[in-house]
Amino acid sequence: HEANLLEAEGKPREAVAVMLRLLEETAKPTYADPEKAQRAALLERLAQLYRSDQQYAKAASTYRQLAELNPELAPRAVAQAIESYRQGKLL
Repeated sequence: HEANLLEAEGKPREAVAVMLRLLEETAKPTYADPEKAQRAALLERLAQLYRSDQQYAKAASTYRQLAELNPELAPRAVAQAIESYRQGKLL
């Protein structure tokens, strides 16, 4: 996966750009369950990339999007959003 390779090369911002482009290209008004699961995985990966690049507010926002996409993941996503705020000292 290109984003993982870029992150491993120490290029987190480029990795974020790849993930954002992928999410934009695959955006739809509604998603079937398999698509929803894939999109959730992409959002979670994007949030992790934001956090590794110390973009904590964007990480938290992405985790909130994940919670909205899939309410079953909301408890974990909200906890991760709070952790992102904590790491960025935004609380």
